[in-house]
Amino acid sequence: MKKFNIIDIVFILVVVLLIAVAALKVSKYDVAKTDGTMNKIQYTMCVRGVREFTADAFKVGDTVYDSQTKVIIGKITDIKKEDHVVNVESIKGKLVQASIPGKYTVTLSIETDGLETDTAFYADRSVELKVGSEKAFETLYVKTNGTVMSIKNVK
Repeated sequence: MKKFNIIDIVFILVVVLLIAVAALKVSKYDVAKTDGTMNKIQYTMCVRGVREFTADAFKVGDTVYDSQTKVIIGKITDIKKEDHVVNVESIKGKLVQASIPGKYTVTLSIETDGLETDTAFYADRSVELKVGSEKAFETLYVKTNGTVMSIKNVK
C-alpha cells in the first residue's frame, strides 16, 4: 500500500478547492435563477468625465449591453448631461468646485426586465446590479464605464 506524501495532499487540496469555487459560482448564479417573477426595473447609471462626443452618442431608446457578458441590460429612457465638476483647492486653501472644459457627466435612466433578490437586482436574471457598483457597458456607439446610482422596481 502506498503512503501519501506532501505532493498528493497538495493535489487533493487543490482539487477540493476548485470544486468548492465552482460550486459557489453556480450557487451564486442560481440565486438569480429562482422562480421569482421578472419585473420592470429602473436604474440610473452615472458616467463621469467623458468627452462631448461620447456624451452626445447616448440616445433615448438605445439598447444597453453588459460589456463582459454581452447580455442586454436595458434600454435608455432618459439622459441628463451636465458639465463635469471636480473639487479643487483654491489659492486660499479651501475646496471649491470647478468644471472641466470639454468634459461631461452623463446620467442615464435605464429600464429592463429583471429580478429582485434579498441581496441584489439582476438584469435579465443574470447581470447583477447593485447601487454603488461600477459597471462596464456599451451601446451601439459607446463603450464606457459607469456607476449604478439608484435602482427600483417599476410597478
